[in-house]
Amino acid sequence: MIRPVAADGRIETGGAFTPILRPRVVDRIASAATQRIVLIVAPAGYGKSVALRQYLDMLEVAHVRYDVREENATLLGFVRGFADALHDVAPAARKTVSGAYEKSRSSRTPGIDLAMWMHAHIKAYTGVIAIDDLHLAENDPEISKFLVSLIERTKGRARWVIASRSSLDLPVGSWLAYGEMDLNIDEQDLKFTIEEARETAKASRVGVREEELSEILSMTEGWPTAMSFALRTSTRSIDLRNIAATTREMVYRYLAEQVYHSLDGQHRDLLHFIGYLPEIDLEVLRVAGYEKAKALVEDLRDRVSFIYPERPGVYRCHDLFRDFLQHQVELQGVLSAEGMARRAGAALESAGHVASALNVYAQAQATADVLPLLEKHGFNLIEHGHADVVQSALDMLPQDLRATHPVILGMRALGEAHAGRYDRAESLLNRAIARSENTELSAMLAVRLALISINLGHDVIAVLEPFRGETLSNTLAAEVVSLLAVAYANADRREPAESSILQAEDLASEIDAAGERAKILQRAGVAALRLQMPAPRVEHYLARAVTLASESGMFSLAARGYGALSNLVLFYNDDLTRSAWYAQQGMGAATKAGDRLALQNALLQLMHVDGARGNADRLQKLERQFADVSTSDATRMALIIPVRALLAAWEGRFDEAHRQLMTVLDRSVDEGDKAYWNAVCALALTADNHPEQAASLVRRALDLADVPATLPYTRQYMAMARAICAAAEAFAGRTTSANRILHRLSSDTGPVIEALREAVSGLVRAVKNPALRDDAIERLQALDSMGYGGIRKLLSGAFDRCMAHESGSDGPLTRAEVVVLQALADGRGPKDIALESGRSVYTIQVHIKNIIKKLGCSGRNEALTIARKRGLVG
Repeated sequence: MIRPVAADGRIETGGAFTPILRPRVVDRIASAATQRIVLIVAPAGYGKSVALRQYLDMLEVAHVRYDVREENATLLGFVRGFADALHDVAPAARKTVSGAYEKSRSSRTPGIDLAMWMHAHIKAYTGVIAIDDLHLAENDPEISKFLVSLIERTKGRARWVIASRSSLDLPVGSWLAYGEMDLNIDEQDLKFTIEEARETAKASRVGVREEELSEILSMTEGWPTAMSFALRTSTRSIDLRNIAATTREMVYRYLAEQVYHSLDGQHRDLLHFIGYLPEIDLEVLRVAGYEKAKALVEDLRDRVSFIYPERPGVYRCHDLFRDFLQHQVELQGVLSAEGMARRAGAALESAGHVASALNVYAQAQATADVLPLLEKHGFNLIEHGHADVVQSALDMLPQDLRATHPVILGMRALGEAHAGRYDRAESLLNRAIARSENTELSAMLAVRLALISINLGHDVIAVLEPFRGETLSNTLAAEVVSLLAVAYANADRREPAESSILQAEDLASEIDAAGERAKILQRAGVAALRLQMPAPRVEHYLARAVTLASESGMFSLAARGYGALSNLVLFYNDDLTRSAWYAQQGMGAATKAGDRLALQNALLQLMHVDGARGNADRLQKLERQFADVSTSDATRMALIIPVRALLAAWEGRFDEAHRQLMTVLDRSVDEGDKAYWNAVCALALTADNHPEQAASLVRRALDLADVPATLPYTRQYMAMARAICAAAEAFAGRTTSANRILHRLSSDTGPVIEALREAVSGLVRAVKNPALRDDAIERLQALDSMGYGGIRKLLSGAFDRCMAHESGSDGPLTRAEVVVLQALADGRGPKDIALESGRSVYTIQVHIKNIIKKLGCSGRNEALTIARKRGLVG
């Protein structure tokens, strides 16, 4: 092969390497992209990245590209890189990476949970998402689960193009079977044709005979990278023939050596340094002492074909060549390799790329460089989504440092807490505080210990009080005081709690960072709610916190704030509509934060509202959503049981309802809730013909309802419990006891309780005189307009079940029975009649049974015949 010679006698190298345009390959990708998933799978050096870039350049629709790097090989690293790549599409996602990952770590399905979180940020995006070099993430199966789940969730909107050396755990067979993708684009599609080989030779300014070009193409098997290198280094086919029988990597190494040995010492030194960088950043090179960094890099591009521009000021080195460069340094000895890594780490650190610097130091086992970086930046790196990098650095430290250094102990504790090992985290933090000699560090560790301990229900006053009078930064002082406010409120120490709330509010006003102010005000609001302070003041704290948190992208904090506001308007104002609205906002924020716990809370709040309203369809949908939010917390799963019991009772399955409720009667925290569910269980037992067991629970519910309560919500649910107990007693035939219970219901409990008392009084009278049944049912209907249709369904269903045998005796048809009979005569079925009347199917079926018994018939058709003869129906 021959290259032209310049006027000064220098051999032309072909200039900066520019890949040839390959319309054939671009058209193949475009054809595959008629489906919503495109998979490009081929070994290294086949031009996958180049082909993907050329395809994206010709697209006229919105697209983003995610180039996977070695630092993206863990689940955290992958989602962090994904969020970085999609920053313009979903800017808030990057702010929530750390929190979303932390909250997924204790899950059985972290990848799927994180897919739900990411989808909340990109669900409106309708362009193409391209992922290159996915094979770098092949060692973590959760990454494939994340990606597969996210692709499924974006069906109908985003389209995907994925380039990789293998298909990993992707469900290629299913995607093909369901028409989601075309056949893979593979090495057969990507290998050079003779025409493309000619184009490459022309671009490289090399003269080569047609027969030699064909032989080189044959020797390299159309491998684009090897072919390009061979042409640019003027490697002859005879040289390739000697190694063609070995692996492709050996061919590549041979060609790389030809490039490497053709360079002078200055360029080799730069390449050695580049080999230890995650990417070729010109600013990092300048910091490292390469004053003419851009000129040197461009000169290298003129000589070789393994460096190409990625974005302004940043270049990329082919990963196979990068491995070759590191190998060349390692051949010079361990000290040379360690020295080069430390040089690279120092340059990255000076340029502000702290996470990358720490990663390079850790890989070089440079403890002396790792420790100061962790001391200065470790906690901040964890909070900004680099916990995987920090953990790698911690793992390489000597055991004595890991066991004694307070900062290292603190970071190890965070890792344990994020993995759900809270007892271990508490132990490590206590050791860290005991070993710390710096007040600011000790206070920061105490705050982190308090956050873990409060969530475990532990008293943290003794942990935080020693730092209240210390000289701390304003933000840290506010953290200490605001957490003390919550701790004092939990301990029912009103005076110090109120004092701490006021102090926290004052300190928050001097904090510039909106996110930090949001945390302080959130805690002040939670403490105020626990103390049952006036609603406007509580709402003032929480509403400000939610606004600041949302503006700062702190969606987990916003979700918890919305949850507290939902409880506030429910507990203080019995405002079901506003409670549901706040819960819905909290649900959206929790999804964006990837916060399963906050999402569960929001769903439970919505289920409470729809349970009160009697909305069965909505309740069933929410229950399914709750089940989809995976959890291993048996206590939290128990909160769903009353919902299932309600649904069973509304459908007349009272046996199932009381069996489920009996398992959770002591789980409620609020005394009003506890009294209410005991009363509901008593009613279900009565309807299922267990009057003695029901009587025992009635007594228990009434005792619970007699406990003094200050919150309007608690008082109201205690009153509801008394009313339901009265109904249970009446349905069991103990009408005197029922009237006594009703008499004890105070008259100042509001319109809902007044309507409920009137309805239950009507039911008690109907027990004595079944002819009054319709009047009692009509009184119950008033509860629907007040948002408490759930109690109406519960009481009317239990009443029908308990009185079925009595209403089946001889006597005139009631007004409701006549209406049902006429509907049957008109050709409507029980489900249609139930839907029209707003009653349960079970209630309609009871009416039909009563009609049949009263008319002395054996079935529905005979009853209709007799009714027509008697003129009861038209």
